[in-house]
Amino acid sequence: MSETHEATLHNAYELYEKVCENHDIYVGKTISTRERDAKGLTASTLVYGEIMFEPFAIAFQKIKQLYGGLTKRGGVFVDVGSGTGKPVFGAALLHDFTQCKGVEILTGLHNASLELLERWKSDEIQALLSPTQRLIDISFVLGDARKLDWSDADVIFMNSTCYDETLMLELATVADRVKKDAFCITFTRRLPSARWIVLEQEVHRMSWGTATVFIQKKILQ
Repeated sequence: MSETHEATLHNAYELYEKVCENHDIYVGKTISTRERDAKGLTASTLVYGEIMFEPFAIAFQKIKQLYGGLTKRGGVFVDVGSGTGKPVFGAALLHDFTQCKGVEILTGLHNASLELLERWKSDEIQALLSPTQRLIDISFVLGDARKLDWSDADVIFMNSTCYDETLMLELATVADRVKKDAFCITFTRRLPSARWIVLEQEVHRMSWGTATVFIQKKILQ
């Protein structure tokens, strides 16, 4: 990686940390656990986990530098199961998307993402962003990603380590509706669809241990 790219990633990481400084991983874990306990939600697919910025950023750099994606400004990023929203802000700092959006099914985590969005919009953070970063439309939707339309995505992200086979199949059905040549980043589990190919898989350290990061591309419409 060139010195320029390293400097860019370092700056993105510092901004990411500043946006998220009041929402460490324990905030998300606590919110998730309380809501799941209160509602009797025992599915392992709802277990909370957070990205590490470095492997997330590396996947973006590989899409750009090795796999011909994100060659120009614009496009749509979608985080399926967005938690407190951190990957959405990470994506906005790693590429000048037109829109970055997250979908989350737990109300408490969705509300936390809205708090981070207010932080992003604050004068302090806005002063640190580039003009193109300030133009990115960032939004969060409360709902079940299996029942929503995110077919406009150019890059999809799923922190899918705790997703079971059934959920991955259901999400793959929705992901199959996106345009050809879109990309998908998943953790531990790949999209179970013949319309997507795995470009690479690499083990990285995460907040909960290690996980395989899959970079996939839609090859069939």
